[in-house]
Amino acid sequence: MPGTAIAGRVLILAPSAQDGPVTAGLRSAGISAVVARDMGELCILLGEGAAAALVAEEVFACEGGLPLSGWLANQEPWSDL
Repeated sequence: MPGTAIAGRVLILAPSAQDGPVTAGLRSAGISAVVARDMGELCILLGEGAAAALVAEEVFACEGGLPLSGWLANQEPWSDL
């Protein structure tokens, strides 16, 4: 099922070079991982489907959390992201 791979992926948003090793570690464990460039792209990718999102706290200081807060507020009640 094509949607299963997207729904099972982990999205990563980190402002440092540490996202590369995290992504490689997840992939070596058989977990699909995708790095988002910014909060806007993260929200787009979340809309396509994901199992989890790893967001570094520094992102909230730099970009603010409003786009992500809005996305989370609009989730379906059954969503377990």
